Amino acid sequence: MNAVTIAMGLGYVGGVALTYLCGTWIISKFGARIRFMEVKRNLPGVLGAIGGIAALLPALFLGTVVGGLGGAYGEVISQTVGLGMAGVPVGLALGIALVTTVVASAGVLLGAVLGKVVNALASRTSAT
Repeated sequence: MNAVTIAMGLGYVGGVALTYLCGTWIISKFGARIRFMEVKRNLPGVLGAIGGIAALLPALFLGTVVGGLGGAYGEVISQTVGLGMAGVPVGLALGIALVTTVVASAGVLLGAVLGKVVNALASRTSAT
């Protein structure tokens, strides 16, 4: 295996791990939990988790395409410092991880907001 393949693998794993951490933080800020057995009380958490899972495949694809620019930036920086091409794998891994995390966390955020809106509308309807 070459360094680029290892860097891509680390970028994917790092992106998914950071998405989990960011998604958990986003859902906790909405005051919800991810409990599939108690959907009515935890709708923002459940829809946030579903949104994150649904956004994961496009996030990985976009991370591969756009995150590759991190390799180009890594090359420019390492050439400037005088390290040759050593920065390409590092920039590639960071770019893939960052783009994957941002896109999938946006899916978690959209799902949690949708769950909060549905809860608000349901409580408003039942109150009248």
